Amino acid sequence: MRVHSADALLLEVGDLSDGDRVVSFLTAEHGRRRGAARGAKRKYSRFSGQLQPLATVRLTWFEKDDRDLVRIRDLEVLHSGERLRRSLEDLLLCAYLTEHVSVFAQENDPGPELFRLLRSVVDALEEGAAREPVLRYFESWILRIGGVLGYELDCPLCSRVLEDRAVLPDSGESLLCPECAAGGGGLVVGQGTLDLLRRTRRQSPSRFASGVLAGGAELAGATAQLEELLLQIRRRFLGFELKSHGVIRETLRRLQAVEKGA
Repeated sequence: MRVHSADALLLEVGDLSDGDRVVSFLTAEHGRRRGAARGAKRKYSRFSGQLQPLATVRLTWFEKDDRDLVRIRDLEVLHSGERLRRSLEDLLLCAYLTEHVSVFAQENDPGPELFRLLRSVVDALEEGAAREPVLRYFESWILRIGGVLGYELDCPLCSRVLEDRAVLPDSGESLLCPECAAGGGGLVVGQGTLDLLRRTRRQSPSRFASGVLAGGAELAGATAQLEELLLQIRRRFLGFELKSHGVIRETLRRLQAVEKGA
């Protein structure tokens, strides 16, 4: 039996048995893990009220080679992330972020880049950064870390830098220059969208969000196209759509309709 301790971001929390909970968490050193929190559902448990999605904690756990679940021994909350759970929209956002990580993070495989990304995005949202730009930042970076979206914006076929326009082919996952994509159809991506992608690589999530808001209507179209681009790349790579994506979009649409009718 081995004992590990590490800072972790909690992802998903579910029921394991009458008195226990199962917790999915992400660490820089060990990647994504799943652990049993014994007695967590009991009234006077030491875990009571502490197992919340996107909380940053210091975890200590036991693990055995022949078991998939580790056993969580101690947990100290470093940052509760309470501001991300104040409304239905916040809870949907948490689910969207954690589902991404659960899908893209490898179990028991070190993931320092992914841990830093999620930590920085959580911090930005808690500081009040605009949700939609921060989500575009997160989506672009998780695709980079997953090896789907290149770190450099150049055509993988001819190595030409993608400056004014690019094309995502109907059946592809990579952006091509217009010449290499000629005649194949697909999503034509404009300079504004390419510039936003470059900004996500150079800037923090808070600074990126502030820049998008400052751009006003001029950047609104590019931001919408960036959302569609990232969605198509992710869907084609995974072969399915994230469950939380449909839920969050439909719920927000209904809430906006209610607000307009009030």
